[in-house]
Amino acid sequence: MNAPIADVVHLARRLFASLRRIEPSAEDEALARDSLHGAALDLWLQQAPGDRRHSAAVAREVVRAAGAESVPDWVVSAALLHDVGKVDTGLGVGGRVVAGVLKLVRVSRFPGRIGRYLRYPQIGATMLAEAGCDPRSVAWAAEHHRPARQRTVPAPWADRLACADHRAV
Repeated sequence: MNAPIADVVHLARRLFASLRRIEPSAEDEALARDSLHGAALDLWLQQAPGDRRHSAAVAREVVRAAGAESVPDWVVSAALLHDVGKVDTGLGVGGRVVAGVLKLVRVSRFPGRIGRYLRYPQIGATMLAEAGCDPRSVAWAAEHHRPARQRTVPAPWADRLACADHRAV
């Protein structure tokens, strides 16, 4: 599937999951509490329920894809916190849909909360850095929508994180 179509499919799946307004499962909560501590856990808990569910699904998918290979702590943290910059926007589902459409048509600047949503990867990276997170988790928050050639995160883990992000609802 080519990238723009994959992006539309991913966003549509996330939209329908958000409309269900289901709280994260006990398994999601346990994963976060076992993997994150202090300010990082506080950031995860500030995310909208759908974002917390999604991030836990990303983390589980990365672990599943790694098989017997040990998954570094920073990778799990990166999965759990990659969308944390959305917290700063205060947008509900409708605003996120508008921002998603703008992003799909390559609008990168916009005023107000929608504009902040369009910049949420950078905002999230700043939040993670201020919380003292591993620099690779910080980098992943900033880079997770970039093409592979523009990432600084170690390639095997960045590839797994990106794949998991697109698969997870």
